[in-house]
Amino acid sequence: MLSNPLRAALLASSAMLLASIGGPIGSASAAVSASRITSPASPAYALYDETLAPHQVAFTVSGTTTGTGNVALRCYFGVGPNEYKEVVKEVPVSGGAFSVAVDAEALDFAPCVLRAVPVTDTKAHPPGSPAEEAKDPYQGPVIAGSRFEVESNEEVDDYYEFEGRSVAGYFDIESAGACGLVESVLYAARSLLPSADLFGCNATFFEENEASSGSSTRSDLQVDGADAYTPTTARYLEEDLATTIPGAPRLSVSQAFDKTTGLLTLHELDPLVRCSPGASFPPTKASCKEFISTGVQLERIWQTSSANRVAAMTDDWSSTDGSPHALNALYEQWFAAHSEEGGAFEFPGTGAFARGADASCAPRSMAANASGAIVLFRSPRTASARAPKAFLPVC
Repeated sequence: MLSNPLRAALLASSAMLLASIGGPIGSASAAVSASRITSPASPAYALYDETLAPHQVAFTVSGTTTGTGNVALRCYFGVGPNEYKEVVKEVPVSGGAFSVAVDAEALDFAPCVLRAVPVTDTKAHPPGSPAEEAKDPYQGPVIAGSRFEVESNEEVDDYYEFEGRSVAGYFDIESAGACGLVESVLYAARSLLPSADLFGCNATFFEENEASSGSSTRSDLQVDGADAYTPTTARYLEEDLATTIPGAPRLSVSQAFDKTTGLLTLHELDPLVRCSPGASFPPTKASCKEFISTGVQLERIWQTSSANRVAAMTDDWSSTDGSPHALNALYEQWFAAHSEEGGAFEFPGTGAFARGADASCAPRSMAANASGAIVLFRSPRTASARAPKAFLPVC
């Protein structure tokens, strides 16, 4: 049995050996306890354009850290610990600094706060007011990602979609024959939480009209009395008939996205076609053996403004063959709550509310030059009570 002095000497030697191997007790490296993303500045916008190469750098994220260890880039949008999108799983940190190029495809989501957190972090880091944000040790910018795609059938472009997001608003816009203005929401300034959807397919032309009762009787578009189709609805008609119809028109679309504001402009061109040899409704394989031009085209422009809270649309119908044509267009207008009982509208120049069933289109009595706003209430009771109004701009 070792004597107490000898045991003490051995213990001391062991402690010195541990110190020489692992360093002084208590000097073990600490995990990242704080970070600050210095670039990009807030707010930052990115666009993933699916018509381009698959890997598109949106921007380079750079910053500094306190403590040592690698970080994960995550974008936080909710109050829960798992309410975030993983942007980059792990980013190396060297000398208290990091920098990494971020792919635009990884940013295709609603506004959130980008933070560089420890890889093993499990805490919540929700967006908040400036005072609340200042308390979070992991500081970063608010970012929002948008997406643009064009689809083809038999190598003929016939559909597009643009999901445009800013830190204040969101618009989902499709080709005129798909859903037009699909939906829109507003984002709360501090929490970045979304509002309820407002729109639900607007300024669109389906291959079959939505009759108020009974079956469909026509296409939403008619030129010179014959049912007409955009590139998108021509494709849908092919799908309905389970056949390929020669002469399908090609959609042309271009987009301009402002990465400093998140605003967008869309320029769409839709040549209109009709079925040949017949004009029966609904079309059949016998009556629609090919598509032929109607001699009319639709040029549509979308522009967003007011921090992406407002979308303005302009339609220009023109003859492509130099001849006059008769155009009959049924603009489908749907709201996200259209199926809920009791929606009521007040149109400019009317001074009164009408239930949704009675307000499927603007009244003839509305003056052509009337200005103002279309007012929507989800319940007639709130409408009759003249509660605070939600305004929809007249385009």
